[in-house]
Amino acid sequence: MTERPIPGEFMAYYQKYVDLAPAETCLATLEISWEHAKKFFAQLSDADGDTAYAAGKWTVKQMLLHLADAERIFLYRALRFARKDTRELSGFDENSYAEAAEVSHRTLTDLFAEWQTTRQASIAFFGGLDPVALTRRGSANGGLSSVRALAFIIAGHGEHHISVLIARYGFGAV
Repeated sequence: MTERPIPGEFMAYYQKYVDLAPAETCLATLEISWEHAKKFFAQLSDADGDTAYAAGKWTVKQMLLHLADAERIFLYRALRFARKDTRELSGFDENSYAEAAEVSHRTLTDLFAEWQTTRQASIAFFGGLDPVALTRRGSANGGLSSVRALAFIIAGHGEHHISVLIARYGFGAV
């Protein structure tokens, strides 16, 4: 069972990400969203990395590292749930993570490569799961999620931030 998750398999907050996931299966949605990300970020230069759309908002580099960090956290949750770990997992404060991560010395190219490695790990992990493991659930940040829902959340989360980069930062759509 690898089709799109339904409400009740994830916290309502994540519906917006599931809705943005571009395909109907875990692997396809991760792969298609990644192809979109590659095309989008290919149009940006390292000089664009320090751009923020307003004072106090994340730079493109901070957002890119946020994408890698969040994907790692969602993937870790999926691993724990797929392996029947029933202990509650805590949430994370993405703003604290962005503040603590020093990105000024890094290039956009480097940060994108880091996210690419993270996505490759996600694709390998979800590709190795059987249908039963994909339906397992666990609790994180006070809410339940299925393993397969996390694949869609990962994909949709990236799509969401690309749309923010287009709408608020003024970068072109691909």
